[in-house]
Amino acid sequence: MIYEKNPQKIYEKSFCIIQNEVDLSRFPPGLRDIAIRIIHACGMTNIIEELRYSDSILQAGLSALNSKPTIFCDTYMTANGIIQSFLPPCAQVVVSVDSPEVYALAKSSATTRSAASVDYWYPKIEGSIVVIGNAPTALFRLLELIRKHNKKPSLVIATPVGFVGASESKLELANNVLGLDFITVLGRRGGSAIAAAIVNALSSINQQKLEFDAT
Repeated sequence: MIYEKNPQKIYEKSFCIIQNEVDLSRFPPGLRDIAIRIIHACGMTNIIEELRYSDSILQAGLSALNSKPTIFCDTYMTANGIIQSFLPPCAQVVVSVDSPEVYALAKSSATTRSAASVDYWYPKIEGSIVVIGNAPTALFRLLELIRKHNKKPSLVIATPVGFVGASESKLELANNVLGLDFITVLGRRGGSAIAAAIVNALSSINQQKLEFDAT
């Protein structure tokens, strides 16, 4: 069998195919890169029809990345998809679903560990990036806590997937009555690969910008 084995060429060819098959002209340049990576992560060109984001998503994302952020992830699946070498120094990826405190909190609150993780992070949420790739309950809980206490992360990347709560939680985020900087994909589709791809796209854009500014 003859097939492409060079990782860089596979990336380049994949991105070229996406750009040839999909009209990305509706997106500004930075969002175009994010849209390409979302498609690449799931193989579905029509998923960008459901892409929603705040007007200042790019500025917020780049600013957050350069502020030594904590990146709170709902699951290890989400965190493991983030390319650490793309992140700026001092950015820290945190997952708390396995901590004893979160286990206890989930049990006492009769909720999921992903949602309990949000309670666990929330005192440190300001200035952070929250990345939710799997658990609708985590997004619902984040929105509940922000509505109650008005402490906000710098950016919310939320693409929870599934049949129970995924569509509803993302629609509530997209309505954005809380004034968040966010990016999401409406509907049932989503997942950790897409959430991580958005982080990787923002990190790649940030790297390119820093390199350009240094020249």
